[in-house]
Amino acid sequence: HHSPTPTHPPSYHCLALIPVVFVCVCVCACVRVHAQFGSDYAAAKVAGHELKGCAGYFNSGVPDLHVPLMCLVDYRGFRLIAMSILPIDSRRTLLYGSNDAGRSVHASDATLNQLMRRSARKLNISGHRVGQHVLYSAADLEGHRGLDGRYYLLDFSRTFPPEVPIKSLRNAHLSRLLRPEFVRPRSRPPQPPAPPRIRETPFPPTSAACS
Repeated sequence: HHSPTPTHPPSYHCLALIPVVFVCVCVCACVRVHAQFGSDYAAAKVAGHELKGCAGYFNSGVPDLHVPLMCLVDYRGFRLIAMSILPIDSRRTLLYGSNDAGRSVHASDATLNQLMRRSARKLNISGHRVGQHVLYSAADLEGHRGLDGRYYLLDFSRTFPPEVPIKSLRNAHLSRLLRPEFVRPRSRPPQPPAPPRIRETPFPPTSAACS
């Protein structure tokens, strides 16, 4: 039986791995992570965005698109993410998005691409070009065809677009995101943010909508 290795954003540190649940703590305990977010507060906000993004894709109701069970646990100043372990292997099952900060970008499965386009229409998120591919999600959201043949999504923290960045806050575009209820009614779909290494090209205004 294959035990898949879970993937998680760089702001999270693996705390426990038990047969069906992956638990990580959201802190800026290392220099690299502190340089990315600047504070434990920002890292905790990113964890909140992870859950909002997961709920957004779940509530979009697109058939054949699956997300993990996920919850946040706040305890004595620490924020934990607990999520079910998915039947994936990032070396073999990744078909959409990027799991290496944009060094490689995937969009190789026509069925999954279409599912992502449908979910983007539900979420009111614009398509955008990332490298050689057009993605209908944040560039670092991962889409996998699991070992069981189902399509799964991971890494939802940048599902929704950012507010106008505040220069005094480090990488505010990663932690200060628009609420889903604000994004949904807009007539012109906004674009989700990208990790710093990823170069994205927006579509012109006449073709920005997913519909």
